[in-house]
Amino acid sequence: MLLVRPPLVLLHALALLLLACSQGSNLAPFSSFQDAGPNGESPDGGAKDAEAGLADGGNDPTLGKPCVNDEDCGDDVPCTLDRCDPEAGRCRNIPDDKVCADDSACNGSEVCDPKLGCRPGPPITCSDGEVCTIDKCIEDELGISCQHVLRDADGDGDVDANCKGGDCDDTHPRISSKAAEICGNNVDDNCDGQVDEEGCIQPAHDRCDDPLLLPGPGLYSISLAGAKLDTSSTCAPVSLPSLREVVAGLIVPEGPPRQVDVRVTWPSGINAFSLGKQCGVAEEELACAVSVPNSTAGGQVAKLRVHSLAPGVYPLLVYSSQDTTASISYQLGPASSPPANETCSTAALLLPDTPTVAPIVGTSPNVPSQCGSPTFPDLVYRMELDHPYDVRVFASPADGVGTAVASIRNAACSLLTDEITCATGSLASAFARKLGPGPIYVSVASSAGSDLNLLVTLSPPTDPLPEESCSPSPPLLAPNKDRALDLTDHTDDHTLCSIGQPDAAFSLPLQEPSDLLLVLRTSNSTSGTLSLAHPACTSSDLLSCKSALPSPLRLPLRNVTPGDYRVIVDLSSPTPAQLTPLVRKSLPPLFVPFADTCEDAQLIPLEGGSFQGNTANVNAQYAAGCDQGNAPNAPDQMLRLDLPQKKRVVFDMNGSAYPTLLNIRKGPGCPGKEVSLGCTIGTLPQRSFLDLTLDEGTYFVQIDGFNGASGAWFLDVFVSDPLPQLTGGIRQPERLPPLALPPTPVDPLAHG
Repeated sequence: MLLVRPPLVLLHALALLLLACSQGSNLAPFSSFQDAGPNGESPDGGAKDAEAGLADGGNDPTLGKPCVNDEDCGDDVPCTLDRCDPEAGRCRNIPDDKVCADDSACNGSEVCDPKLGCRPGPPITCSDGEVCTIDKCIEDELGISCQHVLRDADGDGDVDANCKGGDCDDTHPRISSKAAEICGNNVDDNCDGQVDEEGCIQPAHDRCDDPLLLPGPGLYSISLAGAKLDTSSTCAPVSLPSLREVVAGLIVPEGPPRQVDVRVTWPSGINAFSLGKQCGVAEEELACAVSVPNSTAGGQVAKLRVHSLAPGVYPLLVYSSQDTTASISYQLGPASSPPANETCSTAALLLPDTPTVAPIVGTSPNVPSQCGSPTFPDLVYRMELDHPYDVRVFASPADGVGTAVASIRNAACSLLTDEITCATGSLASAFARKLGPGPIYVSVASSAGSDLNLLVTLSPPTDPLPEESCSPSPPLLAPNKDRALDLTDHTDDHTLCSIGQPDAAFSLPLQEPSDLLLVLRTSNSTSGTLSLAHPACTSSDLLSCKSALPSPLRLPLRNVTPGDYRVIVDLSSPTPAQLTPLVRKSLPPLFVPFADTCEDAQLIPLEGGSFQGNTANVNAQYAAGCDQGNAPNAPDQMLRLDLPQKKRVVFDMNGSAYPTLLNIRKGPGCPGKEVSLGCTIGTLPQRSFLDLTLDEGTYFVQIDGFNGASGAWFLDVFVSDPLPQLTGGIRQPERLPPLALPPTPVDPLAHG
């Protein structure tokens, strides 16, 4: 680069200009006093302007009004850390962007405005400038990506021909290059430029006079290719432009009336089917079912049951929004009566310790539950208890499809407020203590309309465990220590953030303003919820909560005021778990502007701290052992931690705006050697997390990105004394005995 030296006369003029500015700045502070009024105010508002400048802190936006202690500094902005700076005698209101961060990276990195509070950041734009694509930001376990879906206005799965697709009429869902050519309609159905050409088809079984006859129980296929919508039913979504239907004929053989169970599956789409006495006559419909996701085999599934059908042929109308093939299966059994126990007033008597099948198929929803949906069909049972008992209810889908809801209710039964407790899942297990003597009710529901295996067990009454109540004094949590959890005999006592899950409450007293990181470790199949609340544990006492998979779940909280708090843990199943409350004195967040190499690495104080930065504006300096193979190095920043002795150090990148990579290296050389098990990626919203025991020495903390990613990041560091259980450099969860559950009842009539 060529350097041009300015002329001397220009330098001299510049020096004179700077001198004049300097002299002017020395005189300026006295001008307001020279013109001041009797109370010190200047006629032109100079004193007022000076006072405003004082309140704004001059060039320091975090510096505010005069103060004596921290209580003087509240600014009613939730995302600022308000402190009295004793050296300046002024308040510091420090913005903390992490308080504003949510679990979505696609909507941008939220920021804390010191005057307005949390403000949204600019969302990630995925526009590619192409009119033929619908652009969307996607965040999944692989990270953030932009999805560019080619335009398909009629939703038939074929891209508009004007956008290099095969759909010659993107306004008509039955015309596309994926459709079959239909004979005799004078339309180019398959977009090949010809009309009614050789090989065209006539839609099969598209009319009531051309049904696919189903001669007996078994499995049948029926194609909806080219079909039209000719008839309606009570549950078919006839408003869909692409909906079509075909007709089958279900045969009940000669002999006595039979119970008929029909199941229809589709690979995809919006679907339904109905069974009637006469084809196309809505008043003659016997039953109708809408499809739901098939949790066992994929696709969609719907079921219906008619309890008594006389011999004959019955029209079965199959609907779908797509040109697809549906599978129909049906079974015949002895005629039966519909279950009479659909309401609390007609509840059936239920015997304890006796497996039974709740015949849900074909029933309607009647009894509301906090654990279910108003659309789930259900049945109600009653038990008479001669003494107080602990009651457990187990329910599971007999065919494995969908989830079950088990609800224990009081003698009033019918209202939502009459529910004592509930549970949901593939094996729903509801537990209540000391019920009776007298009647109790049990309702069960199915998300997929499946029959349910049902078992109720009674056991001698027990008292609640100490950690089942928020007050007056649940067990204490020791800061920075692990606590093993076993919720096997816990009920659902707290519904602040979750319903129908066993939970436990613990006391966490804080002596000073503190930063917290609550960590919950669970098994791979168990989801958890963490909550922090005031001791009464009512809805108004909730401070924060979080639910997530996979483990570990982390709930960060900043600048929590001194006092007694309750940490509440809910688990989707009572499997062994571990809770760790990490606590440190509240520290203001520190922005890391450079730290591009080890030489200018940001120092982490021994007490830990909160850091934030952005790797988008730095260089890629260092590789990492846990990064994607053959991936380009992502931009990175470096922090340094000097430990005078062995410590437990927890690193948490919760809230960062991109798939993070966190790498801990031991010096003193730069960048040091990767610590064993000290490199981790975080593609899910909770981002990277490490819980390590580190020997004394110098460590470099590499803030990096997975597979080349970069962006705004947060890092919380908690430093504490090591625990005796720590081995191999990383925290190992305690091994607890396996949970013993009663065997799942088996339905001998279950069908696939």
